[in-house]
Amino acid sequence: MPKTDILIVGSGISGLFFAIKTARKRPDLSICIMTKEKANNTNTQLAQGGIAVVTNQLKDSFEQHIKDTLKSGAGLCDEEIVKMVIQQAPERLEELIELGATFDKNQEGQWDLGLEGGHSQHRILHHKDSSGLEIEKKVLSHLSESNIKIEVI
Repeated sequence: MPKTDILIVGSGISGLFFAIKTARKRPDLSICIMTKEKANNTNTQLAQGGIAVVTNQLKDSFEQHIKDTLKSGAGLCDEEIVKMVIQQAPERLEELIELGATFDKNQEGQWDLGLEGGHSQHRILHHKDSSGLEIEKKVLSHLSESNIKIEVI
């Protein structure tokens, strides 16, 4: 394996997203993602459901999303982490859209938001039944533009 400044183990969405964001902020660093078989052989591509995001604060709120998540978590959630993830979700969604990820819209051109699990509001963005695959393909397409290398182990 070649020398690298940052080593990321795994080519799922979190590793890929971290690599791209880091490469953009620090183009002077070499980044290596270690993966098994090939970069798109991950659980990310199998994720169907979508992403829970508060997209309309007139109909929904961060507070309600946090409440729903903590209730569904049955006391096992770290409340500060839940708050952080939910409050940052709109920004992460925008970053995914900037990378080219698309999500289903209704006939009026608005997000076709799903209602799933313990959510009390329609807030699930999805891409057909292959949300993870859509995100993974779009994120992977940006790896060739930067100082990121993928090594198969």
